[in-house]
Amino acid sequence: MALPKSSREGSLTGRQLGTGSGAECYLGMRRAILRKSGAAMEQALDLGVVIRLEGEADRAAGEMCRRICQLAPTESALDQSHLAHVTLFQGRFPGAAQDQVFEALARLRSCVSPFDIELLPELTVSPAGNVFWPAARTPELMQLHRKSIEAFRPLTQGLLLPQFQDLLEDPQADLARIERYGMSEAGSRFEPHVTLCRLSHAQRDGDRVAALGAPSLRLTWRRLALGELGYHGNVKRVAAQESG
Repeated sequence: MALPKSSREGSLTGRQLGTGSGAECYLGMRRAILRKSGAAMEQALDLGVVIRLEGEADRAAGEMCRRICQLAPTESALDQSHLAHVTLFQGRFPGAAQDQVFEALARLRSCVSPFDIELLPELTVSPAGNVFWPAARTPELMQLHRKSIEAFRPLTQGLLLPQFQDLLEDPQADLARIERYGMSEAGSRFEPHVTLCRLSHAQRDGDRVAALGAPSLRLTWRRLALGELGYHGNVKRVAAQESG
C-alpha cells in the first residue's frame, strides 16, 4: 500500500530546505522514519491509550460541546465517533502485535492505582481550531503518560500514525521527538486535555469560544482503554477496556 502523497520521499527537496549539512540531516532522518512507517501499512492498527470520561465529566464535556456548536460552526464535535477522553499515547501498531498491545494495556493498568484528574476551568483553541479542555499536569498523570510510552512505543516497531507522517513535511517539525515518542506532543511537551471539537474558522471564532470557559471538575479515573483512532486523534470506538 503506497504512502499518501504528503508522506512520500521526494516531496521535500534540497532547494525547499536549503542546502548543506542541516538539510541533509533533516532528509536523512525523515527517510529513516518513513522507511519504518511504510512497513505493514495494510494491517496496521491505529490506536490510542486513553482515559475515557464518564459520568459528570462526560456530561459536562457534551454540554460544553453543544454550547460551542451553537456559537460557531465546527468541522467535528463529540459524538458516537468522537468519544470524550484524555489521551496518554497514540500509535500505529502492526496488526500482528494486536495481542501484545492488549496484554500491555492489562499490565499497565495492573501497576497503576487510580488517582484524581483535575479538569481546569478554561478552554484553549489551537491554531488548527481544536478546542481543548485542559487537565492539570500533575506528577501522577505525567508519570502515567511516561509509563504508557514505555509500554506501547516499542510495540509500534517504528510505525507512525498518518498525521505524524504528514508532519515530516514540515522542516520545523521536531523529528527527533516524533521518532522517539511516535507523537509530536509527548514527554516534556505533553499537555493533557479533552478535545471537544474542531472549529471551522479558528482565527475568526477562537477567542469567542475560549471566552466561554469551562467548569473545574475533579474525577478519579478507573478505566484505561484502547481506542480506534481517526486521523485527527478522535476515538471512533473502544477496542479494549480495563475496569478499575
